[in-house]
Order: sequence, then C-alpha cells, then structure tokens
Amino acid sequence: MKALMKISFLLLGVTVICWGVYFYSGNRIITRKVLAHYQNDSLKLAAATFLLDNIGDKFAYCKEDIERYDTIFALYDELNKKGETSSEPELTKKCWHTLIQTYGKMKPSLFEREYDRKTLSASFLIDNIDVAFEAWQTAPNFITRDFNLFCRYVLPYRVGNEPIEPERRKQFEELRSLRDSMFDESRIIKDLYHEFVKVRKYQNSKKCGIMRYL
Repeated sequence: MKALMKISFLLLGVTVICWGVYFYSGNRIITRKVLAHYQNDSLKLAAATFLLDNIGDKFAYCKEDIERYDTIFALYDELNKKGETSSEPELTKKCWHTLIQTYGKMKPSLFEREYDRKTLSASFLIDNIDVAFEAWQTAPNFITRDFNLFCRYVLPYRVGNEPIEPERRKQFEELRSLRDSMFDESRIIKDLYHEFVKVRKYQNSKKCGIMRYL
C-alpha cells in the first residue's frame, strides 16, 4: 500500500512538472518580449504582468467545431445590407434550426480549444496594452482612475472564449468622436444611443444567445 501511494505521488509530481514545462514553453518568449518592452514604464509593466499572470487558462474555441455555426452571422450581415432591422428575422430562425438539425446543439465543452499562451504574439499584447492605456488616460474625469479596476475591466483583450481579432485599435479610432462627446455630460446618453442603436443597430438575439448588430 505504501509503495502504491509513493508511486501515485511520484506520477502526480511528474504530471505537474510536465504541465509547468508545457505552460512555460508556450509563454516564456512573449513574456520576455512584453516585459522588456515596458521595462522603463512601471505602470504599463504592472499591467503587462497582470495580463501575463492571467493568460494561462484563457482560450478560444476553434476550427470546424465553432466555424460551422458561422453561417448565421453571414446571414445576419446579408440581411443588414438589405435593410432588415428585426431582432429575429424569419430567415435566421430557419437557418439556426437547420444548423441545429445538421450539427446538433452547441456543446462548448466538446469543442477544440486554442490556448492564448500558445497563439498570441508579443506585438498583439503590446498593442492591446497601449490602446487600453490611451483609452483610459484620455477618458472623461468621471471614469475611475483606479488601476485595479482598469486591469480587470479595461485592459483585458477578450470577453469570453471568442476567437481573437485585432479589433481594439480599430474600434478605438472609429469611436474616438463618441469618446470625445462624453466630455459634455448633456450629450452622453443621446450620442451612445445614436451610435449603438441607430447607427450600428445593436440588438440581442435570443435565438443564438449572442449580442450582435444588424
């Protein structure tokens, strides 16, 4: 019995070591580059450290497991071009029904995962950090200057397990005028409503359980 326990603990130790080597091998290069980039900026260095410390379990669902459901997004886009504004167009309901009939209900627990520590580049993380800081430091004064809150709610480069796209800088530039309007408190709600409801037509799709825009 004691010999069996010793073997079990030995195997457990080997497993932990192997996992650590795997994790570190995928993370050490970008870690070194990102931290070196901010060695003369203590605040951005702290933000970079926060991201890197929390990158280990972050991932995106990938390949055919998730891509085969993308048909519905292409359909939403096509309907948008034709002026459709309904939150649940009949065609999308039929499309979603067909996808479920063909591939079954989405089961994320079975989807293949692509871990950020193996796929993200140092340049991506650096650009994300720089844009996050620019957005935070040039925001109106009513936006909190608490660094911990910034790290938790502004700095992160993903929301959930969506595929990573270099959209942050693009969106920041596109919405710069909206950000500037926030310095006038009388315009905040009106301009936000106009941009996201009237212009981008953001709506919640109950069928797909996603936030999307037509």
